[in-house]
Formats: sequence, structure tokens, C-alpha cells
Amino acid sequence: MEKIKEANKLRFWYFTLVQGSFGIYGYDATDVFSRPVTELSGDYLIYYSEKNVYFLTY
Repeated sequence: MEKIKEANKLRFWYFTLVQGSFGIYGYDATDVFSRPVTELSGDYLIYYSEKNVYFLTY
């Protein structure tokens, strides 16, 4: 049963596809959320798992 619980932690869920230029913003409960932490340009598939977000080049 323990192996099943560990395997579930490795799941990734598809969220969306983004294309073009866009900013990545930090946690919005801070006073610097109005500026992007970084900016990306291109096509990215976005997945998430627990508290992490992953950008994969499309």
C-alpha cells in the first residue's frame, strides 16, 4: 500500500497551453506581486503537481 501512496505523489495534471510573451508572478500576498519575477516568450505546456507548476517547451 505504501508504494501506491508514493506513486500518487508523482502525478502531474495538465493545466493549459500558453503561447507568446508572458510574465511569471510570485506569490500575490506580497507587496511586490505587481512586477513579474521573470518573463518568458514561446510556447509552453503547463502542468501542476501539488504546490509546483511546470512549464514544458511545446
